[in-house]
Amino acid sequence: MQSPKDWEWLFNGRYLGFTVTFTRDISPEGLLSKYGADLAAAHMLSFSDMHSVLQPGLSGAVLRVGDFKDWSFAIEAFGIKGMDATLLEDLSRDSETFAVHSGANALDLMEHWRAGRPLEKFEPGNPMTLRASGSHPFWDATERLRKAYPGVMYVVAAMGSIGEHIGGSLSRAVDDGELLSVALPQFSLPPGSFGTPLPLVHPPEGNPSLGRRLPGSIRPDEIPPPYPTPAASPRPWPGKPGP
Repeated sequence: MQSPKDWEWLFNGRYLGFTVTFTRDISPEGLLSKYGADLAAAHMLSFSDMHSVLQPGLSGAVLRVGDFKDWSFAIEAFGIKGMDATLLEDLSRDSETFAVHSGANALDLMEHWRAGRPLEKFEPGNPMTLRASGSHPFWDATERLRKAYPGVMYVVAAMGSIGEHIGGSLSRAVDDGELLSVALPQFSLPPGSFGTPLPLVHPPEGNPSLGRRLPGSIRPDEIPPPYPTPAASPRPWPGKPGP
């Protein structure tokens, strides 16, 4: 039986801040292209080798992509490009995309897009941040899973709601293994990209708030990267860019 706890490994300090996206009917190589990554610079790397090989620097990010059933995922360590509305519109056009950000500043955020349009956006556990174009099934599923699994983190319950939709969850073993990986330069969300144009479901009295703003680089300068640093030789990527 599927459980939201299957996602807890992502939030136990493995990543000090990350963004993950799931997009239906796209190849991992196509996903890298959508992110604007240089496919020629991508390598098949394990989690333990990705930092020492790619060396993104204090302000950069590492993007790792793979596939899961009919979906491709992108884990962006120390990055927030996956929350950019322009990217999410592009990823979800003729498709469907989920994006979850978990920041080092304790900000968690989930968005659901389909056919190039946002459908739902919220900070898990905070009903005053819920925005939706109509119904909000993933907010509802997150709340249901929180009640069914007392003590589970709200963001883990949100991942569980995605898992129910995509038909499973990513395992730590998959992330430990070799995934197509590339360094991304520092990225800051452009003005307007954070305020997704969706109405608040529970509008506050007075001046409405768009919520907390995501920073540009989410790697705390004072925290060393939590990865082993021995040099490693990347395995050449045998694939070709996909659509």
